Amino acid sequence: MKTQLSTVKSADRVLDILELLADQPAGTAFSDLSAALQIPKSSLFPLLRNLVHRGYVVQAESGGVYQLGKQVQYLAAKLEAPPLLSLVAPFIEAAARELNETSAFYVRHGDQARVALAVNGSQTLRSTLTPGDEGPLYVLAAGRAILSVTRPDHRDAYLKFICPEAFTPNTKLDLSEVGQAVEESASSGFSYDYEEFSLGIICVARVVCYAGAPCGAVSFAIPSARFNEASRINICRVLRTTTAAIEVALSEAGYKV
Repeated sequence: MKTQLSTVKSADRVLDILELLADQPAGTAFSDLSAALQIPKSSLFPLLRNLVHRGYVVQAESGGVYQLGKQVQYLAAKLEAPPLLSLVAPFIEAAARELNETSAFYVRHGDQARVALAVNGSQTLRSTLTPGDEGPLYVLAAGRAILSVTRPDHRDAYLKFICPEAFTPNTKLDLSEVGQAVEESASSGFSYDYEEFSLGIICVARVVCYAGAPCGAVSFAIPSARFNEASRINICRVLRTTTAAIEVALSEAGYKV
């Protein structure tokens, strides 16, 4: 004896609407939708209203036919393009092997820069990062890298309302100094955190941009005991080649922002 699957009527109706409109690219009138799907007009109207509000359905004109909206295309594109982290991971791993220092890929999460991928160095003295670790944009090198290519008005709004917290004695608390660090990052292409978030750890980062927007930042965390001008130059070299390779990979894969 088969067990009948319990379904939610309103969810089924939403899916029926989307499937019918997918088969009718020229659009379907309200009354035709109601008749074809056997949904009472009083029930169909609020479903369509919500779908239109969320961008999954559009109405050609006032009182006109209904068609699929761009939000459906957005979801489809997400399925077609490889996930961001699967594209980035090989380059983060290669960079970590080349320098034998902790390498991470950060993404913006609200007002935080969050570790999405991390490969820790194998040396005894090292920084250890785990996906999910995060810190404020204004203090992390990766956060400053992301801010450096953020729209100026959005960046200014962020810097205007933050209340800087001292994580170490080296943390910049003066907003003008934070802003200057971000500007220097924009000018040089590299961001630095000189023991501002963790004592004994210096971070250097570079943003990854695609389609004119930041999609993350690659960052190296190095014990200050191993950091000098020669290592800085080498780290910047690896950051430059790594971020460029990631941007090419995103383009070739047709990644959708």
